[in-house]
Amino acid sequence: MADVLVQFVLARKAPIGVSKVAGKEAQDVADAYGLIAPKLGGAARVTKEVTKRRVGQKTAFLEVLAAVLGPVRALATTTADNDLLALVTVNKTTLRRLRPAALIGVGRKLVETAEAQAPALADYAIDGTTLGALRTAYDDYVASVPQTRQLINARTVDNMTAQELLKALMQQIYELDAAMEIFAFRDKTLYAEYKQARIIVDVGAKPQDGGGV
Repeated sequence: MADVLVQFVLARKAPIGVSKVAGKEAQDVADAYGLIAPKLGGAARVTKEVTKRRVGQKTAFLEVLAAVLGPVRALATTTADNDLLALVTVNKTTLRRLRPAALIGVGRKLVETAEAQAPALADYAIDGTTLGALRTAYDDYVASVPQTRQLINARTVDNMTAQELLKALMQQIYELDAAMEIFAFRDKTLYAEYKQARIIVDVGAKPQDGGGV
């Protein structure tokens, strides 16, 4: 269903281009789709095995992270470190709802924060083994998320499975989503039309529905 979104962004290239970043992200989506559509054949499926593995890696990371953040919040409260407290006051539900790129960025900051507090966290039964498990879970999750910029490399496309291509294309679209947010203020009609085209992509590509691109 990504062809609907691609047709939309190409048809509305000028108004989207008011934001240079949005214009570039839109073109990246179109270019990426042009490269991978033949391989996906219009009927790609994200297999249950791939989806299960990636969901498992995300879940494993969030479980360890949640276990570590509790003590870090306690430490921040005890030491009256409001800056630290503000940084680590985020619940598991919020983290789970983040899109991959956002979770990678937020996760990196939280992991690095926990590692920096290692000496003080020893009193909370968080040792090197626990922090090592946190780092490993984070790295495993990051590795499970395709690097979307590689889509523009035709040789990379040839070496990726259809499932990986679909996942990466969706991540590229997530980046476009973020850039398009400005139009919720600048051009409400354009934004509403974009969201409508975007809904079709979600319906057609949700892994749990086994949908195609």
